[in-house]
Amino acid sequence: MKVDLNILNKKPDYEGSVQHLYFLDDRILCKTTTGGSVFDVGTIFYIPDNDIFRTAIRHKIYTGLGKREFFDEIEKYIKEKNLIPDDILKEIILNGVKTHHIGIVDSKTGEVYKDSFPQELSNLILVKRFNILKPILLNLNNQALWNYHKFHLADNYVIPLENIIRFGITPQSSVFKRYKKSDEEGKKKILKEFGVEVLYEWQIFDRPIIDFTTKYEPQDRAVTYQEACNIAGVDERIFEKLYYTCLFCAVYVFKFFERLELTLWDLKLEFAISNNELYLVDTIDTDSVRITKYYKNKFIHFNKQAVRDFYLKFHKDWIDKVNKAKEEAKQKGIPFQDMIPTPPEIDKNFLELQSKKLKYLVDLIIEGKSNIDIDKVLDEEIEIFK
Repeated sequence: MKVDLNILNKKPDYEGSVQHLYFLDDRILCKTTTGGSVFDVGTIFYIPDNDIFRTAIRHKIYTGLGKREFFDEIEKYIKEKNLIPDDILKEIILNGVKTHHIGIVDSKTGEVYKDSFPQELSNLILVKRFNILKPILLNLNNQALWNYHKFHLADNYVIPLENIIRFGITPQSSVFKRYKKSDEEGKKKILKEFGVEVLYEWQIFDRPIIDFTTKYEPQDRAVTYQEACNIAGVDERIFEKLYYTCLFCAVYVFKFFERLELTLWDLKLEFAISNNELYLVDTIDTDSVRITKYYKNKFIHFNKQAVRDFYLKFHKDWIDKVNKAKEEAKQKGIPFQDMIPTPPEIDKNFLELQSKKLKYLVDLIIEGKSNIDIDKVLDEEIEIFK
């Protein structure tokens, strides 16, 4: 199978903060960029070779879900934790996880590699295409309301939920921030939801926990399970399967990074629905997961949380202005991005370190070894944050 790469000479059909999309009838050619987005403000930093490294990780994870080579390991973990009912787990293992992923595309020839890699790393991925629907904004009594009725009448669409699966708590996770800001009753509610007696930084849960947020509103909004069930537009059987498939895929990704001696703390998964079948969609790479390596009594991030931490340490005043803009825009139901000041530049040496960390991971994934002195890289990053 080949893709005509001449389409890349045209303007993308969709230009996102981390990838550009080119529509090919029922497929999409995804071109990953070196750019990154934090705090939902759009592309504000660029990591060298971030595009090819993230694409390689994404391709390896998706093809692994198709090959089922680690499903025995996943099944064992799930049964030990009693995460998924036996009948649903058997169905997932028997049928596999359907995904939108077709393969990685050679950036010179257009050849599509379904299981292996092209000779040179590429930033191109070919996926199945699903419709994108948006909820309708209703301003009522000085409130911004969102109506999802159209999803209940449609098929072949991306479900408008971001499904966040948490294996533990990091200092900058949104739920931990929400917990710290809550009053006593709010704290009790969160603890009950998580099934724990206390919540603290770098806490590992006995069982992974799923949170839902909206996907197509100007700002991601945390929703209850009840609201998520209503928003999704699917019947109760499909929503139940969505929940458990999230857990299965999350455990797979957890084990994937565990083999690289990294800890997965949380990740974001998205699904589409077509003919009553669920498909795992969107990207799964270091832009959508939070992973760390424990080194010299510190948790070192191997994802864009490292960049978030850099801004929080060195540009806190800018972060405060972003948060203020978010609050003002939320009241009006409008995007906040046009209300924020110009983002400060980030240190180039720091971005180079992030690139080396990613290359180290990709070397391990593809070759099983790396020539990068990862200890030296991590020592340099620790020095920056002193």
